[in-house]
Amino acid sequence: EGGPIASALLDLLLDDMKNSPTSIRIPVPY
Repeated sequence: EGGPIASALLDLLLDDMKNSPTSIRIPVPY
């Protein structure tokens, strides 16, 4: 909904969570 930039950020976030599910460094606001 926020455009391609938001989609890319979400993609990076999901990828990061998959790579390191125990170290959550970025608080997700939803």
